[in-house]
Amino acid sequence: MTFYSEMADVADDLIIEFGQTVTHRVQSGTAYDPDTGSSSVSYVDSDGHGCMVEFDKDVIDGTKVRIGDKLCLLSPIGVTEPKDGDKIVIGSETWSVVPPVSVVAPAGVACLYEVQLRMDESGAVAPTPTIPANITAPVISGNTAVGSVLTTTIGNWSGLLPMTPSYQWRADGVNISLETASTYTTLIGDVSKYITCRVTVTNADGSSGANSNAIVPA
Repeated sequence: MTFYSEMADVADDLIIEFGQTVTHRVQSGTAYDPDTGSSSVSYVDSDGHGCMVEFDKDVIDGTKVRIGDKLCLLSPIGVTEPKDGDKIVIGSETWSVVPPVSVVAPAGVACLYEVQLRMDESGAVAPTPTIPANITAPVISGNTAVGSVLTTTIGNWSGLLPMTPSYQWRADGVNISLETASTYTTLIGDVSKYITCRVTVTNADGSSGANSNAIVPA
């Protein structure tokens, strides 16, 4: 296997010399869950090296290979095998992977990926989304006497600005109907219950939420 691993290194050296740095972008996780107010979508970028070449005119049929498509000779060092839906970012351009990917792998050791690429409609780099991420949790202030007004902060968040908060007050983890402001007045029925507020912060890239501390009316 050492010989074939050395072949992969040689291929990488040639692509570095005649190609350029590329970014292999893979989306993972799940979309925003309205029940929990959170999202686990993430984007994993891996830097590698690739060389862009033109397709021969006789293989451009307008269906499988379209005008404008490119062939990327991608070194396997530093990146995983590209899949359908992945992106290859080269300079200021973002390209979509067109399956299948041809893998040059003598003796099972990948030495080269031959990847058909198609320009994204925007033709621009797809930035990694910056969904709000909680840094410090929301904090409720107020006293424990029934009839007191509790107030929550939104906490501290990182992510793309602007951000818009929303609130949901809870008693023992159960949503309190219609209590969606930043303040809440405790009732007799709240005695001995853990009153918290879930703050959900939304920006152009998505939403995520965080729970406050608890106040127990007495």
